[in-house]
Amino acid sequence: MKRIFYLLISLSLALSFVGCDYFALFDEPDFSDQQGAEEVDHTMIFYIMGDINISGSLSENVKQIAQSVGPDFAENGRIVIYYDRRDSTTLLQLSANNLKDSEWRNRFEVLKRYEKQNCATEEVLRNVMNDIKSLAPSKSYGIVFSGHGGGWFPNPISSGTENDSQKLPPYMIEHPISIDPDRIPLTRWYGYDNNSSKAECFMTTEIMVAGLSVIDLDYIIFDACYMSSIEMLYELRDVADYIVASPAEIMAYGFPYAEIIPMIFEEKASLVDIAKQFVDYYANRYTGSYKCAAVAVVDCSQLEALAQSVKAIYDEGVRDVDLKNVQPLESLYTDHAYFDMMSYFSLAAPNEELLENFRSAFSSAVVYSDHTSRIYAELGSGPKNTGKAGYVSSVSPDGILSLCGVNCYVPRNYLPVTKSLWEQTAWGKAVMGN
Repeated sequence: MKRIFYLLISLSLALSFVGCDYFALFDEPDFSDQQGAEEVDHTMIFYIMGDINISGSLSENVKQIAQSVGPDFAENGRIVIYYDRRDSTTLLQLSANNLKDSEWRNRFEVLKRYEKQNCATEEVLRNVMNDIKSLAPSKSYGIVFSGHGGGWFPNPISSGTENDSQKLPPYMIEHPISIDPDRIPLTRWYGYDNNSSKAECFMTTEIMVAGLSVIDLDYIIFDACYMSSIEMLYELRDVADYIVASPAEIMAYGFPYAEIIPMIFEEKASLVDIAKQFVDYYANRYTGSYKCAAVAVVDCSQLEALAQSVKAIYDEGVRDVDLKNVQPLESLYTDHAYFDMMSYFSLAAPNEELLENFRSAFSSAVVYSDHTSRIYAELGSGPKNTGKAGYVSSVSPDGILSLCGVNCYVPRNYLPVTKSLWEQTAWGKAVMGN
């Protein structure tokens, strides 16, 4: 049974690096295992890759989630957290309870403990989804992926390490989309578990699609950078009804879970209201240094029509666009990897009719988008580009950022490796007619 999410029209992200490990209690042998077998109306799943360099922030997120699930929590709702930590991996459950906020640790029930495993693999993702269906049955599900993210770009590591440019994949030399883990503030990519120098520790788009194929999802929320990538969204079009994601970077603090979780379990839940809350939080209540947020709510059923509108533009022949006039979403010292989709196709469309068709299809697919007045980008501050991190510059004369909520890649002949990889994506094949 599908739970209806009303698109009334709302999301937000931030940073707080926390050194304390609140969750050592999950390793204690006297913490009893319990299995919830009752079916509920809706289960919100968190898939947290916590064995990474923002583990402190992720631990703080889990604390916030637990504190939001008290006596007023939805009577027929549930939260399940697959929490992969450095020393343990546990499937946890939260439901309505009478415990005080100060007793939030005791709100968790352990559904299952796992041997240490690589949670970036298709097998593990699929097995976890099957475990959730068995141990936490529900009429509907939604999932939050929390960790690092890079949108459609391929596995960042094929050989060598991030710090050895001679062994990097060629596309990483064309677009060095890596972030120095020692720099602050930390932001989120998606997709490595434990070791950022091993290819098998990154979850590819294909792995995600295959792993999620065993569960019926109302929505996916990406608490990770650059995941509102048209190439990524299109790949996931049959996996969930709606996707909430950011076209830019998300500060490591993550979503304001204490605010948005109650909204998810409202009778007429609105993903748009959640998106609004996200941006509003970072614009008006976040106390950190970088008040940055950008978000989109995407109706996956409309992505095929959007692809056809873009294909018509490519079929007619895109205009030769000076990319200096297209809004980038990072500060790479090489050619930009992430562009605002509307900014590009507004210039690339060969005539007004095709442009209007594209705009119409886009507005049907992207039911809501918003952003703060400034967007921060750590991406671009690597060893060869020291000091380049900072606020993204506007390309418009008025200084206002052009953000439609979705990023895209622009293939270029002088960047042949990445162009070839892009053409092999489902989106590339759809719009290029391959």
